Amino acid sequence: MRFWIYILLLVFWIPLSWSVEIDDVDSATVFIVLFNENEDVIGSGSGFFVTDDGHILTNAHVVEGSDINRIRILGKSMPPKGVDARKVWVISDHDVAVLKATKPSGIRPLNLLSENPSKGENVWALGYPSKQIQNMMAFGESFESFDATLTSGIVSRTFEGSTSDSDAKSVIIQHTAEISPGNSGGPLFDECGTVIGMNTFTTAAADEVDDTDFFAIASSGLLKLLNSRIVGLTSGAKCDLMNAQQPVSEPEVLDSEPKIEPESQKDKLMTQEPAKVKSYFSENESIVWLLLILALLGLWYSYFRKAAPVLSLPLTEKEATIISPKNQLAAKSFRMSGFDERGSPVSFVFQSGSACNLRGCVIGRALDFADFEIINTDISRAHAQLRVTETNCYIRDLGSTNGTSVNAVKLAPFEYTQISYGDEVGIATCKLTITT
Repeated sequence: MRFWIYILLLVFWIPLSWSVEIDDVDSATVFIVLFNENEDVIGSGSGFFVTDDGHILTNAHVVEGSDINRIRILGKSMPPKGVDARKVWVISDHDVAVLKATKPSGIRPLNLLSENPSKGENVWALGYPSKQIQNMMAFGESFESFDATLTSGIVSRTFEGSTSDSDAKSVIIQHTAEISPGNSGGPLFDECGTVIGMNTFTTAAADEVDDTDFFAIASSGLLKLLNSRIVGLTSGAKCDLMNAQQPVSEPEVLDSEPKIEPESQKDKLMTQEPAKVKSYFSENESIVWLLLILALLGLWYSYFRKAAPVLSLPLTEKEATIISPKNQLAAKSFRMSGFDERGSPVSFVFQSGSACNLRGCVIGRALDFADFEIINTDISRAHAQLRVTETNCYIRDLGSTNGTSVNAVKLAPFEYTQISYGDEVGIATCKLTITT
């Protein structure tokens, strides 16, 4: 019975899976509030979730500043009082920053477009402009919940340019979806709900209030910049206009029929005529049958295969349990990436099947004492040690002079701590990120 339930769910899911509700983008868009040490608000901006681990993209100019003591994330789908966030990456040359916060389970991370959008393509912008806060005060709205402002427009052009005083170039999208101060860091997305860019700045001719241009950093450049830094980023192709359901357009109706305006995209799907679903099957019959066959093969395999035993090895300070080579057939891989004191990239891969893993792979500034070398005078000759199982990675400080930290928390010497993908490890002053 369970098998046939899966098949029925798959059949009805296929016609609806190509449409993305605007609610998904709205829920993933957040309001970023900055506080100083006196808990005074000193700035704000917008951002959006891009991973299930809670990574948020925004502009560097939103979160830069030495007087920032705390960052708070609010929004439509966030808890009433919001959650705290921390800075993971700030890339000033490209005006890009990555924050990390606890993501509510109901929020789905947004996909980033892997190519540049076409001129004339319909786009929408979401964010929290400063004037929205003024409007909320004017109308006596409650500040217990925040709802992002939506504007629409088209892509005017794309070009390469610099978003800062540096020579670093980014792909820039000029568009007509109105944004203003406070929109910085918010998503610019297409009809399928895929983020095509991150709204960044505006320009205006002198003394011309109505002559304002709007710009966003293209998602294609964001992917190239962040793929090696963030685990879990997802990309998408250009929107298929024939199958995509436009998130902000009214459904087409005949002149003889009364117009019905559903309250949500879910209501729109419920009010669709059965003939539309039937038309989908008739026009895409080969794709539907191919997906059904693949699904049947996948279900058959998962039903009959035997579950393989999984090695679970907790590490203790005394290291009483040693990883046996015979249990290392499916090695788990952890990559640690960052930069040394000369600005040169550093990248190490740790596996449960590596030669040094039995005793623990050592990181230090000299290969005479370590398995992996980082050129940095603040790092001890044998600074930290890593152990990898088939499921987890552990690190400990080896009594180094300047210490080891995980997500800015300093580790006690000679005690193993578990680390996961996306964590930031501090080897003295060198910051490294754990990726696949």
